[in-house]
Amino acid sequence: MLAEIRKILCSDQPDLAAIGRAIAACSSEEQAQICRDYARHHTKYTQSYFPAERRVFSFGGVAFPMRWIPAGSFWMGASEDDDFAYLDEHPRHEVTITRGFWMMETPVTRAQYKTLTNKNPPKIGQSMPAANIGWYEAAAFANKLSALEGLPASFVGRGRKRTGVGNKESDYAKSKGWRLPTEAEWEFSCRAGTTTPHYGKLSEIAWYGENSSGLSRHPVGEKEANAWGLHDMLGNVWEWVYDFQRDAYYHRNDHGAKRPTVDPCVNEDADHEYERALVRGGSCDCTPRSVRQDLYAHPCATHLRKTSRVRIGAEAAVFALFGRSRAKAEGRG
Repeated sequence: MLAEIRKILCSDQPDLAAIGRAIAACSSEEQAQICRDYARHHTKYTQSYFPAERRVFSFGGVAFPMRWIPAGSFWMGASEDDDFAYLDEHPRHEVTITRGFWMMETPVTRAQYKTLTNKNPPKIGQSMPAANIGWYEAAAFANKLSALEGLPASFVGRGRKRTGVGNKESDYAKSKGWRLPTEAEWEFSCRAGTTTPHYGKLSEIAWYGENSSGLSRHPVGEKEANAWGLHDMLGNVWEWVYDFQRDAYYHRNDHGAKRPTVDPCVNEDADHEYERALVRGGSCDCTPRSVRQDLYAHPCATHLRKTSRVRIGAEAAVFALFGRSRAKAEGRG
């Protein structure tokens, strides 16, 4: 692997994600550290891990593979020449994510979800995305992951009163337990450095209406990953994010206020009677217009039962992410 990294470093602008993927292929942590130190010395890269580095967490004997998502800045939203974009996807604006974090390679599977909940999904199809998970169940699942690692819970309260750290009285960015990624963190992870509506050819990276037989979900990880090693970020299942519905949150400058640009998150309305959380990514029954990385979130009632995906994060925080399939919220298919 060191020879592969030396080859990558020979280019004028070394691909940090390629270095991360090479380190992920190392046969031992000792070898990985040697490669990491060598690459860091020659690139002056200062983050703890390179983009796409892989780590496998284990709970109850079941593996939870992760990829490292680096801190950084990106352009959030759709470009002005994107004919598929909805009005609320404009204007495109630069956002900064200040901390790197771990994200699961794939949606959470039935086998992974059963490990922590003792719920019994069908005996077949253990690599399928776990189904029928609501936002509050996702929060409870994240808290269980935190407890198993001895980390503080990122979601407080019980049942429908459960809210996220960062809801009014606390700061989600300081959370050290597992939690849902914010909408901005999700899009940053999905894009993996790209600025186009998709991170590859749609039919090769996503299950959606035109290639899903019977409009059904598919086993995770069958489609190509993005540059940071994440599969099924688009299509297959909608995914819960940390944010709740926001009215013109990213359009604040239209009213003379500054648009949020650093670690943005909307979670202040979780106690509202008609609270609606957000989902991203599209699903196996969506049209191509809804399977884009710049499609802004659909607001969905938090009590609705969805399909789930888990993601995990970080040096200082861990993120869990859940979604749903067959969603046509707010008239978007």
